[in-house]
Amino acid sequence: MERVQQIPVEDLHPSPFNPRKHLGDLSELVASIRQVGIMQPGTVRPRAAGGFEVVFGHRRSAAGQQAGLTTIPNIVRDLTDDEVLELQIIENSQRADVHPLDEADGFKVLIDRGRSAAQIADKVGRSAAYVAQRLALCQLPKAGRKALEDGRITLGGALVLARVPESLQRKALDELAPSWQRHPIGAKEAREKIERDFMLRLKDAPFAVDDAELVPAAGPCTSCPKRTGTQVDLFADASSPNLCTDPVCFRGKLDACFQIRAKEAAEKGLEVLVGKKAEKALEYSSGFVRVDADHWTGGKSVKVATVAKAEGLAVTVVQDPRTRAPVELVSRREVEKAANKGKKPDRFDERTQGLASKARAASRKRERVVALVTAAGAQQARKARPADLVLLLARLLVMRAGADELAAMAERRTGKKSKRGSRGTLEIEGKSHESILASLLEEAKTTADVNAFAAELALQMLAPSTYAAARWGFAAKGLGINLGKLEKQAGEELRAEAKAKKAGKAKASKARKRKAGAA
Repeated sequence: MERVQQIPVEDLHPSPFNPRKHLGDLSELVASIRQVGIMQPGTVRPRAAGGFEVVFGHRRSAAGQQAGLTTIPNIVRDLTDDEVLELQIIENSQRADVHPLDEADGFKVLIDRGRSAAQIADKVGRSAAYVAQRLALCQLPKAGRKALEDGRITLGGALVLARVPESLQRKALDELAPSWQRHPIGAKEAREKIERDFMLRLKDAPFAVDDAELVPAAGPCTSCPKRTGTQVDLFADASSPNLCTDPVCFRGKLDACFQIRAKEAAEKGLEVLVGKKAEKALEYSSGFVRVDADHWTGGKSVKVATVAKAEGLAVTVVQDPRTRAPVELVSRREVEKAANKGKKPDRFDERTQGLASKARAASRKRERVVALVTAAGAQQARKARPADLVLLLARLLVMRAGADELAAMAERRTGKKSKRGSRGTLEIEGKSHESILASLLEEAKTTADVNAFAAELALQMLAPSTYAAARWGFAAKGLGINLGKLEKQAGEELRAEAKAKKAGKAKASKARKRKAGAA
């Protein structure tokens, strides 16, 4: 029988089944409880060891204790473990503020207890695709879960990451949330990046995707569960149903395909190249062209495959070191000779190769100069005054900062608001934010001024979408900033502003009513 009673806080114990591990910020709830108390009771069940287990209302119980309550109202119900678990997960999924990882872990517990994804979807009133994608979050590595909790990746990015094979998730996470990136990328960009770098298009495969014998242990790609089209619920947002999500398996099939092709080539007496020789043969400046490509010669584009077949040109089979796929090459000179029969030789290709060679030489020289200058700069910095080095870094920050960061700092430093200028860009009195900050930096007179400028802009650039980000906390700690104290101050200021705004509206409303009454 259900009953409501005031239960001492020391008799309330958290449920071991509770899927919600992230209680979030309780400050507003604590303030509300101090003013009006707990308006809606939680739900508990008696414990065999004494006291009560909280079934619903963990946030209310925690906030009530912080607010100084000695007893908390709860509905007492007799429930089995299975009933508690199912009710908590269903109730949890209805909340707008539930953390996706909590929801995923809850669904996983139900799966482990014999429920199917379809049954869970029916219970919580969600689609099968929604449940499948939440369950996929359970595949995230520890670093991936932490990145989602800290706001370094979005939920969309986490869902994409979870679908990458376990062996590649660490590398994929570094792609989605590199250390230098200040804000998480969107779900669409994350999906495109993962598809480009960690998935493979089966339509481009050099082997028959329905071949079950190429790698017997893997079977055909058409029925593989790692093909996006085989798990529609999980890969509902994929750009194609024919994407392979297991690059390791795909590379294994490419290796098998190459071995078959290499054996056939060797039996025909054709040249086979692998490793460094293959890499060199595939360079643009080599003496080869791909059989499956078009080649410009004699003022026209010719299909290499057509020329090679007509002339019976000798084929060289190589394994592309990057894709591991077999590639057929033929002599560039022989193709051009066959394509330009009876014509004066065209020197365009030679000139192009010469220009490419010069460009590579210039690039190598530039890289060497940069290496020498940066090494010399590091040595000189040992002799420089700290202020000189900070000034150099501050100038770099001004050049590298984003538009939002520059605008925020320029407005703080000048005390003026940005306005859209004649060119459609945000400016302050006709000047760009970057030029304003550059001028202010040049006007800095003391080391303290330069230090303050650099620190302010660096913190603005590091500021994440959530204060839990490790880089933000590390930077604040390094400067001796009490982040928790300032977070509390920010909350108090915002609540005071909201209260003042509400009071102002009420005062204006009363004035309008008095005016209307007088009329």
